[in-house]
Amino acid sequence: MIRSIAVACCCLCLPASAAADSIEGFAAPYRKIEISAGEPGLIVAIDVQPGDTVTANQLLASLDCSVLEATLEIARQKAASVSGIEAAAVELQLRKEHWEQILSLRERGHATQRELTRAQADFEIAQARLHLAEEEAALNKLEVIRIEKQIATRKIRTPISGIVADVHREPGEAFLISDPRILTVVDLDRLRIKFPATAEQTTDFSAGQSVEVLLAETEERVSGIVERIGAIMDAKSGTIEIDVVLDNPQHLIRSGRRCILEVRNAVAAPLVTQPPLTESSRSRGLFSN
Repeated sequence: MIRSIAVACCCLCLPASAAADSIEGFAAPYRKIEISAGEPGLIVAIDVQPGDTVTANQLLASLDCSVLEATLEIARQKAASVSGIEAAAVELQLRKEHWEQILSLRERGHATQRELTRAQADFEIAQARLHLAEEEAALNKLEVIRIEKQIATRKIRTPISGIVADVHREPGEAFLISDPRILTVVDLDRLRIKFPATAEQTTDFSAGQSVEVLLAETEERVSGIVERIGAIMDAKSGTIEIDVVLDNPQHLIRSGRRCILEVRNAVAAPLVTQPPLTESSRSRGLFSN
């Protein structure tokens, strides 16, 4: 019995095996965007199909804008009108001339103070009416901008260049807030691979580092860049994500491919040491036949 325990202790004193020398992950689009409209409405046109290549700000789909377009025409007519300002300006000029005449008469003693006060009040009211007309004109112009922006939210554009991965709606369907997706666009010019690594394995990498990634199916090696190393460990798996980015301008590497990241300098686990046997420990009955 003593011999078997001694053998076990010797095993514990040997160096533990190094951390795993490779990590497995799967290639995914660098960016994946679920595109939706800014407000509910009826879809009247979808201009792309799955697989189409699109560029940033390209029009992909449209919601019904007929009512807003009619409202926009009315707002533009109001904004273009200057009759209110012109009328207020003419009235202001008349009130100003009248006030100046009464002021002159008052200085010569041919008008009362009451008449002068009234003329001055009429002049100030005319000034206020001109300011009001100018403010209304400015608000009419802002109303045009507001409606134009509201129409723009009904024109569905892609914020990125990429490929249409899926179309979730058809013309004639209503877009609802509860399910806002209309199209999915992915950026495949680069691929992001998330490798779940142990804390020991992350010590072999740093952000910005150039690494080699093995494509499992073809055993081809491609170069990538470590984009980031996660700051938080996943409590369930005990792993930290290492994000590696691969350039893929020709889309030769398909999203979803299994990839392997080699850990060249795997960190050994801490040694487990066993204190030496002493006579006192034997006498306490720690080891016996």
